[in-house]
Amino acid sequence: MNRYPACKIRIIDLQKGKYVIGNNTTPNHVLLLNESKIVRVHIIGTILRIQQVGTTANIVIDDGSASILLRIFEEFPLIKEISAGNTVRVIGKIRAYKEQVYIVPEIIKECDKKWLSAHKTIKIEPVKKKVNEKKQKSINSEVIVRFIQNNDKGSGVLISEIIKEYGNVENIIEHFLKHGILYQNMPGKVKIL
Repeated sequence: MNRYPACKIRIIDLQKGKYVIGNNTTPNHVLLLNESKIVRVHIIGTILRIQQVGTTANIVIDDGSASILLRIFEEFPLIKEISAGNTVRVIGKIRAYKEQVYIVPEIIKECDKKWLSAHKTIKIEPVKKKVNEKKQKSINSEVIVRFIQNNDKGSGVLISEIIKEYGNVENIIEHFLKHGILYQNMPGKVKIL
């Protein structure tokens, strides 16, 4: 059985992800905005509330970005060492019940409050989707020359049209102008020599 790494994450980024129920090959996990999968988390936060009934306990912690529930279902000796207001380091597995994501802690350990500010710098950036399939084409000089040949109706081709079609290709156009492959017959327009 694989032991997945505990990923450092802010609670808000965990909650923005999508909880996915696993199968025989993949465990339950959260799919984050950057499309990475997290099975176990490492969170630092302040305990807001502890509610204990018998051997089960619910603990709410907040890391400054959001709060989340820790759920303990069996005897957990470390719970006697913590109280509301303590800053704690939590390592645990992600679970969900009725669409509410919570953490089943493996470790809860008190730590210095200074770790909270260090933990705030962790940010999960969403994956940027490809907007234009044309910009995915491999751009080389032949593609640009062919585009100009096909679209020149006699008065040249607007540089803005080339950029619209292929993205950031100013450096290629500049290279062509410098080496005499293209010339500017009018401001903002180019022609093949």
